[in-house]
Formats: sequence, structure tokens, C-alpha cells
Amino acid sequence: MNYVWRKGNLIERSNAEVSFEDRGYYFGDGVYEVVRLYNGICFSSRSTINDSYAAQRKLIFLFHSTCFNSKI
Repeated sequence: MNYVWRKGNLIERSNAEVSFEDRGYYFGDGVYEVVRLYNGICFSSRSTINDSYAAQRKLIFLFHSTCFNSKI
């Protein structure tokens, strides 16, 4: 039997599902960043944080641009 980790629980793979509202899964629009912890203290360079904020701003801009320029 195959198992997967989903929202903090180990479940059978056949029961795994993705919400229809998960834009990151369906459209690939998301920001992913890895930050190391040493003894429970977050370690990250200023440039890593700035890059993450820049990516988030671009994503928000692209979302609003496509959302408001589309005909319904």
C-alpha cells in the first residue's frame, strides 16, 4: 500500500486529493522559499528575503493584471 503525507497526516495515496481552489497546483502560481533553522533560530540572508518579497509582488501584480483586464 502507498502512503502520502497530507496536511500533517499519513494517508493512503488513493485518498489523497487536491482542492479545486489550489491555484498553485492548477496554475503553478506560487512563491516557494526555503529557510534554514539553526537551534530554532531562522537563518536567512537579506537578499533571500528581498527576492522572496519581489517574487510575491510580481505574482500579485500578474494576478491583478490578468484579473482586471479580462472580459467576463
